[in-house]
Amino acid sequence: MVCRFPNEGGFLGPNSLPTMKKCFGNNQNLIHSFDWQVHDNVLADISLDSSPDFSLKHWLDREIHTMSVQDYVYYGGLIHGEALTEYILNFRRRKFDSASAIFWMYNDCWPCTRSWTIVDYYKNRTPAFYPVKRAFAPLAVDIVKENGTIKFFAINDFLEDCTVEIEYGFFTIAGEYQTMNETVRINENSSLLFAEHSEKEGAIPYAILSKDKETLSRRRFLDVKLYELDWKTPDIRVTYENDRTTFVSDRFVMDVCIDLNGDEVGDNFFDLFPNKSYTVKGKATILYQYCGK
Repeated sequence: MVCRFPNEGGFLGPNSLPTMKKCFGNNQNLIHSFDWQVHDNVLADISLDSSPDFSLKHWLDREIHTMSVQDYVYYGGLIHGEALTEYILNFRRRKFDSASAIFWMYNDCWPCTRSWTIVDYYKNRTPAFYPVKRAFAPLAVDIVKENGTIKFFAINDFLEDCTVEIEYGFFTIAGEYQTMNETVRINENSSLLFAEHSEKEGAIPYAILSKDKETLSRRRFLDVKLYELDWKTPDIRVTYENDRTTFVSDRFVMDVCIDLNGDEVGDNFFDLFPNKSYTVKGKATILYQYCGK
């Protein structure tokens, strides 16, 4: 999407699990029950194509009516976070043809089963909170496909030039890499197209931006229905040391979830790139991860 200033762009997703539960009375803790509908957003069912139920089927091949409420908080949150991330980075990388956009929205004015927000009525973080936080990183990378070409962008929101290290290229879900490394200087308050490559069948484009050996932004590009990828059960190793938890997977894993309560955690709904460690603050346990059906 290209436009000067979109003033409202959002996607319906679940609130935190405790807030969802507070919407239900006795024996009403079911998806699309009467209590659910009372606290749902009216636009959820205005048409099939705009329904978040439809999006679950389209992207994940999952029927909402087969899920528990907890399962829906995860899978609906996954899609919500993906949608807002795409929306935000789409405009950030276009500086300054269209560099500004308002995502809908930050917080809620009443308890909902699902809404547009990243902070719900009880001030809990919704599943989309951390994906949105990462999408707004002052130094960020983004990847798009245009006319069959994969384009890699680096974005700098600081009011000074920044020099960063970027690892980028392609990986397969099974963990085979084609990697390139560049030192990139990004002008102040700008977006830079720093590389272009032909797409590679069966490979996922990725980029990791670092400064002073600290990873500041990661991105991967997927333009297929998520359930159609070559998923297999991963081997994920988890270690805890010095109040930090480190995850390493032998295969690509999407949207690792360590909290559904909306608590303040080190990170949430993050990817594991094959054989690359990812560390979050605090002691964390995996509740869900997406690696196919």
